[in-house]
Amino acid sequence: MQLKIVHKYFYRTGTQNTIKILYFSLLKFTKMKKTLQLSLVLIASFLILGTTSCKKKLKDADIQASIETVLKADPAMAGTMVMVKDGVATLSGVCKDEACKTMCEEAVKKVEGVKSIVNNCTIAPPEVVV
Repeated sequence: MQLKIVHKYFYRTGTQNTIKILYFSLLKFTKMKKTLQLSLVLIASFLILGTTSCKKKLKDADIQASIETVLKADPAMAGTMVMVKDGVATLSGVCKDEACKTMCEEAVKKVEGVKSIVNNCTIAPPEVVV
């Protein structure tokens, strides 16, 4: 029944008008589709910007306190001191060997907020046994 009504409508309006109706219907659908796509892109970009800009930036003092806690937890690294400026941790002090120096650097890399490390630790000379 519905097909007959549509067929009669197209028959009465003529082929040229039928093409116009189909064209404008398609144009309206395309505009709605573009509007929907644009809306989705805008919503996605607001969500992405909202989550990335809300990251809290750690202060150098907080980073330094975290690093000192990590270094004091291990007795081998207890003699190491740290200074932090703009997220760059500078290690200084005396380590007993190269493994201790590397271990200090690896421990500091794991602390949140550390961008890079400058390891100025020196290695203690071996003890002379007489």
